[in-house]
Amino acid sequence: MTATGATVSTNTAGKAGHYPNGYIPSGLVLGKISASGLYGPYDNNANDGRETAAGLLFSSVRAIDSATGNPLAKVGGARFVHGLVNEARLPVSSGIDAAAKADLKLIAWL
Repeated sequence: MTATGATVSTNTAGKAGHYPNGYIPSGLVLGKISASGLYGPYDNNANDGRETAAGLLFSSVRAIDSATGNPLAKVGGARFVHGLVNEARLPVSSGIDAAAKADLKLIAWL
């Protein structure tokens, strides 16, 4: 298993869709935003770099400031980029599709 650092932009992760409980869930497929170098939810139809899957969020991260309740602009996390993944264990809204699996060549899907 290999994981590497990733700073996730919450501007591309909608609160209602990606973190309704204040946390971005582990297993979310990430794509790298070309302009900023930050990561956001993979979207095969995007045109900002997120159309190429760059890994899975390794563990859940808080996306809401606990003091104010406001979304944080960006949060630190880790990308899972190499190893075995049981697709059935990913969150329902992970974003995994055939194109993302093809991008993530170092992940073996179970």
